[in-house]
Amino acid sequence: MIEIWKYCLGGRYEVSNLGNICIAETEEFVPQQGKGNNYRRIYVLGSCFLVHRLVAEAFIGPCPEGKEVNHKDLNKGNNYYKNLEYKTHRKNLLHAVKNGVKFNPHPVSGDDNPCTKLTRKDRRRIRRLHRKYIKGNFASNRWEKNRKLTLQDLAEEYGVSNVLIQKVVYK
Repeated sequence: MIEIWKYCLGGRYEVSNLGNICIAETEEFVPQQGKGNNYRRIYVLGSCFLVHRLVAEAFIGPCPEGKEVNHKDLNKGNNYYKNLEYKTHRKNLLHAVKNGVKFNPHPVSGDDNPCTKLTRKDRRRIRRLHRKYIKGNFASNRWEKNRKLTLQDLAEEYGVSNVLIQKVVYK
């Protein structure tokens, strides 16, 4: 199968008909997250992008208003452009139900959201560390002895922004 590449995300990246993404300038592959039958996603330009949407937009065309991308074979990890199509949300759900896929009719949030950056366990640990160490001194192999833990330290530890750490801590 021949891999065909098209520009996406303002020309800074390229997407292939097989669902691969690379940096246009260097042709370096962008790592995708998501395993098994889950949506593949990439984090670039400070945002989360779902790979199937990038492939569909590049190879099928812009998404018509009121439609969304459907995986014909029901495998969310298969982003080959011929496996993707635009359908209304209702028809997408009916396609899933007709083919025996179980789904939660409620919006996806928290750990089930494919773009979540912190798991429930991460959020609990961040709150615990903040309560325990933000005002006092502590020693660990991660930080210097007698140095206060800052929100920036937590942000760097988890690879997220200070703002996200603040939202978790002061929820």
